[in-house]
Amino acid sequence: MARHAKISLTGFVGAVAAAAVGVVVGGCATREPPTGVDHSDVRARMKTVAFAPFRSLTAIVRREQVQVAFEGRATERLIRAGVKVVAPAVWDELWRRYADDVGGVYDASTGEADEEKYAAVRNAVYRELVETHDVDGILYLEVRVVEHYGVRQSPQVCGQVIVPYWPGGWGTNPGRNATSLVRSTCLVGVLVDPTQKQYFARQAGLEGIETYDFQTRAIRPPDLVFMDEGVLDFATDIVLEPFGVVESSVSGESTESGESAELVEPTELGQPNADAETTAPPE
Repeated sequence: MARHAKISLTGFVGAVAAAAVGVVVGGCATREPPTGVDHSDVRARMKTVAFAPFRSLTAIVRREQVQVAFEGRATERLIRAGVKVVAPAVWDELWRRYADDVGGVYDASTGEADEEKYAAVRNAVYRELVETHDVDGILYLEVRVVEHYGVRQSPQVCGQVIVPYWPGGWGTNPGRNATSLVRSTCLVGVLVDPTQKQYFARQAGLEGIETYDFQTRAIRPPDLVFMDEGVLDFATDIVLEPFGVVESSVSGESTESGESAELVEPTELGQPNADAETTAPPE
């Protein structure tokens, strides 16, 4: 059985904060995006990478669908790049054990995370990944939603032109010249080391999932989510391009795909699996 040293909150967060220079735990500050596009440090330093749990920030796409779509693709590419991979199940087990040590991370009545407990558990998981698996980096992969209002044509989403979802095809939507809201998905990947130094934050467009046209709402059915394997391959290649293995024809000309100016905030990293609610557009 793997080592498991129980954690105490006393003095722990302060020690972690001192080690993780520049990281604001529980705040809203974000770090400056990485400069340049030279990822030689990723290939040189990242010999063993652990997956954090896959996440979906929309209820239309289940977390399990994200994992099925991208775990195998990402694992295969990392191994081909010479990287040893630690599966997300390892993180899940460690998180549960350390969360039990502090009586749970989330408040049962509000559903909100206790920031101190959250930081302690996350960093204890990081520490044991290093001690037991020699992990150099943690890879976060999640699906996020991008909204466009007043859509008259297929919008640019995370660097790719994404056709809005509409039953029968976008061309069959009679009111598409005045569509009120289009929601599309992006794959977002963030690589950090155990001190939370960020090596990259990258994104790639996936597909349209929800469209409001006046009083009509069209939602992509669950069995039609992530059906285009070419799109999944392309998005995986864009996000993992810094590791040096590309399966599909990734273009380096895009100005929006790849390096993302919208970095994941520190308090989001390592959050347990949760599907976010999709909200209706404003009246």
